[in-house]
Amino acid sequence: MFPDDFLDRILGSSTTVTTATGSPTKSLGSGSSTFPDAECLQDMSIDALADLIEDDSISSAFSGVAAPEVASLLFHDAVQRRLLLMGSQRQLRKPKILGFIEWDRECIEELKLLAAEHDACIHTNIAEFFKPELKEVIEQLRLRPSLALEVLGPIVKAGNAVRGCARCVVHSTGKNMFKMCHLKVAKRHVAGTSCTAHSSQGNQLGALDETILYFLAWCGLRIHLQEADVTQENVSGFPTGPLLVRMLGHLYFIEACDLDPTEFGQLDRTHTR
Repeated sequence: MFPDDFLDRILGSSTTVTTATGSPTKSLGSGSSTFPDAECLQDMSIDALADLIEDDSISSAFSGVAAPEVASLLFHDAVQRRLLLMGSQRQLRKPKILGFIEWDRECIEELKLLAAEHDACIHTNIAEFFKPELKEVIEQLRLRPSLALEVLGPIVKAGNAVRGCARCVVHSTGKNMFKMCHLKVAKRHVAGTSCTAHSSQGNQLGALDETILYFLAWCGLRIHLQEADVTQENVSGFPTGPLLVRMLGHLYFIEACDLDPTEFGQLDRTHTR
């Protein structure tokens, strides 16, 4: 359950925008082109907000136990309760949950609960989206990840590195043990890309770490699907310009926002971007 002032807390939250760059055709960052920020929400009627929620769809990558999807469902629930308190009989459709990319086994078991309810796919290895003809290149770059950005980056940016399907653990059953499912284009995509190479508590190798391959695969999927709105969360030291702008700035308007967890009800002040 959530407190009665849950919706008011959301409407009163804020973020600090530290960078804005790239193409204005789409939005990538904590800002949104399809779902308004807190300031815009405060000016919307409850019915307009309800329309927005009913038209929403979401996918995620590296989200653990579906925090973005659960947040969307809680927001739906809060608006539904507000409508009932206002005397409305309107029953809101839930946001559509289209798919997950997650490799932690315990998290996958949790995600299966939502996947079953929404007939959503779960893909477990984002590297499987790389095109088969790049297999040898990827294997070589695993050995020398410091070259990945220079060698694989241009192929990714040109839209030639990934395909839109990979093995899905939800629909791989019975005779279809290795069923390939295609990703669906959501209105919003939320991801927590690997932070270990950029965190002060990690190895601090940045783009020289092997995880750059998974980041490039994620970028390739954004170029392939081109969702209207993408949110990527990482540590505050994540190099937005050298990575996000370099790979996606030709398609997306990019905002880098520093988030303070205490504004969202958490007790710690571990900042993210």
